[in-house]
Amino acid sequence: MTDRIGLIGAGNMGKALIQGLIESQTRQPEQIMVNDRDYGRMQSLEREWGVKACHDKAELVREGRILVLACKPKDVAGVAGELRGYLDARHLVISVLAGMTLAWLQGALGTNVRVIRAMPNTSAAISASATALAAGAHVTEADLAEAKRIFAAVGQVVTVPEAFMNAVTGLSGSGPAYVYRFVEALTEAGVTCGLNKELALELTVQTLVGAVGMLRQNKCASELRLAVTSPGGTTEAGLRALEEGGFREAILQAVRCATERAAELSAELSRCVDNSSGAGI
Repeated sequence: MTDRIGLIGAGNMGKALIQGLIESQTRQPEQIMVNDRDYGRMQSLEREWGVKACHDKAELVREGRILVLACKPKDVAGVAGELRGYLDARHLVISVLAGMTLAWLQGALGTNVRVIRAMPNTSAAISASATALAAGAHVTEADLAEAKRIFAAVGQVVTVPEAFMNAVTGLSGSGPAYVYRFVEALTEAGVTCGLNKELALELTVQTLVGAVGMLRQNKCASELRLAVTSPGGTTEAGLRALEEGGFREAILQAVRCATERAAELSAELSRCVDNSSGAGI
């Protein structure tokens, strides 16, 4: 029988996972349990998806072998303290908490607990996330395979060493916002050149959808760019303006800054959680 999953935290990511797991038939509703400090949110998910609302984390741990930490990072110390006494060798803990390192999680949950870090993005809401997984020291190949199945329910999954997780955060974690900003700018440009806003947005979004479809067929962006760029043509003129405006360097800098900030936030969060819990890792 497929192992039951216990979700701790029923916010946007928790809800996206529930929806993806059920719609992909990776889990049946009765195989998913959820715990959240917001009683109404738990009840809503129980009514909408048929999952089991658990008011007691001990029950969640007893009945679920796989536990997904999807609570707010500021709450993780308290949650870890509640879970620590109940976890045993059969449990796999998967954290989707940005910034919480494997070392911190291992120390808070128990040094022998099997822990995986996951970094999905907001596109999990439509089962189109780019999710990276980093495995802790005690994680088995079977554990990693199960984590891949879970997050494949909400998009594409890759595995990386934990040292890459800040870069993942800067690229695909924050990436949707860069794309949305590009869409805003491209739409605004269309309006500036005479289109109404609704038409400019429609053309922008469909252009993006088409470009992504072409990338999925042929992943070489450079070849695709060259194919649409005729010498002396309109696209060449537009691309020249982008380069003169620092487009490429701005993208590089955006990912660099987000990556550096992810590292800073990780260190700050670990210190903050340690101080609030009185725990030393």
